[in-house]
Amino acid sequence: MNQSFGLKASNAAALRSGLVARPLRPGQSRAAAALNRQCRRGCSSRSAIQGQGRSGKLIVVAEALDGGSAPSAGGRPAQSAKIKVIGVGGGGGNAVNRMVASGLKGVEFWAMNTDIQALDQSSASKKLQIGKELTRGLGTGGNSELGEKAADESQEAIANTVIDTDMVFITAGMGGGTGSGAAPVVAGIAKSAGALTVGVVTYPFTFEGKRRSQQAVDAIAQMRSNVDTLIVIPNDRLLDIVGDNTPLQEAFLLADDVLRQGVQGIADIITIPGLVNVDFADVKAVMTNSGTAMLGVGTGTGKNRAEDAAQQAASAPLLERAIER
Repeated sequence: MNQSFGLKASNAAALRSGLVARPLRPGQSRAAAALNRQCRRGCSSRSAIQGQGRSGKLIVVAEALDGGSAPSAGGRPAQSAKIKVIGVGGGGGNAVNRMVASGLKGVEFWAMNTDIQALDQSSASKKLQIGKELTRGLGTGGNSELGEKAADESQEAIANTVIDTDMVFITAGMGGGTGSGAAPVVAGIAKSAGALTVGVVTYPFTFEGKRRSQQAVDAIAQMRSNVDTLIVIPNDRLLDIVGDNTPLQEAFLLADDVLRQGVQGIADIITIPGLVNVDFADVKAVMTNSGTAMLGVGTGTGKNRAEDAAQQAASAPLLERAIER
C-alpha cells in the first residue's frame, strides 16, 4: 500500500529538496506521474513533490509501503529532530491514544488535562495535570475560560515540557473546556520557546450544539495567532463521507483518527528517510508562520499506487471545501 499526505499552506516557503511540478490541480497528473516513476524503480521510501495550488503552496509526500527497506537519501542518517505531540483536553488525549496504538515512532507523547481520571487512562508516556489548584482534578465542565486559567496556572510546568524541542504538535478538540481554553496557551508557550508549532484541531459536529460551536470558533482564532501552522478538521465533513447513519461513537473515533493522520503524516516526513530526502529544515521552511493549512491523505495499491495516492492527497476530498469556504 502506498500512503500519501498533502499539505497546502498560505505564504509557504519553497521546499529545498524534492521534485518540482506546477501547477498542481485536481488530477495532479504530472506530480502523481513523477511519484509513480520513482515507485516503479523500487520505492519503499518517501518522495516529495512541491507545486503551486489555487490558494497557496501544495506539498505532496508519498510513502510506498510495499517493497524493500527504505534507504537514507544521499547516505544521510534519519533526522534527529526532537518532536513532541501534546494532546490537550479530552479530544486531544483521545487522538494521542490512537497515535500510540498505531505505533507512531520518533516522537514523544504528552497528555495535558485538567481531568485527572482522563490522564490516568491516557496512553501517553508523559502526562501533565494542569490547573491542579483551580480545578482540583475535576475538569472544566466545558468552560473554556476555566481551561485557559488552568493553563495559565501551569505555565511554568508547560514551558518545561517544550525545552530544547524542535517541533511541537498541539492536538485538541475545539469546543470543549480544556481543549478550547488551554490549547492556545500551550501553543503560545511552545512557539515562544522557539519550537516549530503546529496545531491540528477538530471543529465540532453540528449536533454538539451552538455553545460548543461558538467556543470552537473563538478557540480556533486564538490558536491561529499562537501557532506557525494550523490544520482545522471540520467533523461534519467526516459525516459527509461516511454517511448520516454512522453511529455516534464511530463518528468520534473517526475524528480522532483523522487527527492522528494529520500528525503522523507530517512527523513521518521528518523521521523516515527517503529517495528524495525531506528533513526538518525543509519542513520548518515551509511551515513557519504559514497560517491555516490543509491536509490531504490518500492511499493506493498496485502498479500505479504512487499516482493514485498522490491524486487523492492533492485533491484533499476530506478537507478542501471546508477550508476554502
